Amino acid sequence: MSGVGIGKLMGFFNRCTPAPGLPACEWWVFAGYGAAFGALTLPVLALWRLKRRDQAEDVASTNRG
Repeated sequence: MSGVGIGKLMGFFNRCTPAPGLPACEWWVFAGYGAAFGALTLPVLALWRLKRRDQAEDVASTNRG
């Protein structure tokens, strides 16, 4: 969705009029880049957060005993 939003902004600045029923000119390009970016960052961020949580639990269990 953010990729299509960027596509709409680019269409606005390029004074492009999209075909009826389409969100933006060449929206598939921006949607593709947005999908690829999301497919890469979502797993990386999820694993990073899980790693931080495990480290916090390890520190908490060490401090208890």
